Amino acid sequence: MPYSKAEYFKKEFAVKVKALALLQKYEEKDNYDGDKRVELHCHTNMSSKDAVSSAGDIIKQAYSWGHKAIAITDHGVAQGFPELCSAGKKNGIKVIYGVESYVYDDMRPGVPTEWPDIVQAIRDKKQRTYHQIILVKNNVGLKNLYGLVSRSHTEHFYRKSTILKSDLAAHREGLILGTACQAGELYMALLNEEPEERIQEIVDFYDYMEIQPNTNNAFLLRPYYRKDKATKEMKMMPPRFQSEEDLWNINRRILALGDAAGKPTVATCDVHFIDPECAQFRAIIMAGQGFQDADNQPGLFLRPPEEMLAEFEYLGDRAEEVVIDNPNKIADMIEEIRPIPEGDLFDLPLLRQADEVIINRRQGDARHLGFGALI
Repeated sequence: MPYSKAEYFKKEFAVKVKALALLQKYEEKDNYDGDKRVELHCHTNMSSKDAVSSAGDIIKQAYSWGHKAIAITDHGVAQGFPELCSAGKKNGIKVIYGVESYVYDDMRPGVPTEWPDIVQAIRDKKQRTYHQIILVKNNVGLKNLYGLVSRSHTEHFYRKSTILKSDLAAHREGLILGTACQAGELYMALLNEEPEERIQEIVDFYDYMEIQPNTNNAFLLRPYYRKDKATKEMKMMPPRFQSEEDLWNINRRILALGDAAGKPTVATCDVHFIDPECAQFRAIIMAGQGFQDADNQPGLFLRPPEEMLAEFEYLGDRAEEVVIDNPNKIADMIEEIRPIPEGDLFDLPLLRQADEVIINRRQGDARHLGFGALI
């Protein structure tokens, strides 16, 4: 196509508008006539390099669907709490404050329990951290969560902020603990066919079990790459499972374990973006981190009840229990709290020399880990 006169002089393409129409943005509605669901596992763009939607947009969507509450569980951080508080108040919806933490089980016999030894074991791939959901039940729990998050960043940080399971056990008052996703302790134990005694130990520690739609774990049905320990080369490995029925059976097993322990099981979306169209933005973020399957984004979007009930119809009459009833029961257990005090934040007292204390502590950590002095 030849350049127009304007394009020729500007050396770039220009759009010639011949007609313009104003279109109304399509917004998905929740037309379910029954009780609404409550999402208990949801990430905002405060989950670094993982989720893309803002807290305000997610809470606004949940409110427009008539949901009475929603939990926000960003990865290991609480800095989104002020925005959540403001958005919840603006939309008149109950905000459940929480995190999806990285937990290291230092309570198992025979594992390293001192932090330098834990770091070395993780480096050598002999130990690992797991995901878990921590929901704040009341103000006591809020204080405990702040302490856990702070220590995970200042005392137990290696690649990710890490909560020691012993620390969590000592400060779990006012908190509700969920087993989280495929990267959680329970799912991984089932995936790796660990002994029944170990699986029961995990179930006993948590307050509720969590299951998710098959799309969340569809990567287990695809071949994957793993680095060969000897050659250090990436090798293609066969899929962990062969069919969706295999994924359903894992969820059925989790539900049965919860039943046997007298603990509820909830179905969550593990939200990372607000609607399916936003998956492409997360794909860009994941590709930038080297994920070779970044374009195969799972459906980690906020779903209304009808869609979630369809995802779990293989559970028969238990579907409504895990999708709607149990999440609502957990939401009802949680008090409405404020993550920050009322009033102007600038009126709060300043901690004397806080900046110097933080710098000095980080300098000491850097030297201890062999990085030398920080600039």
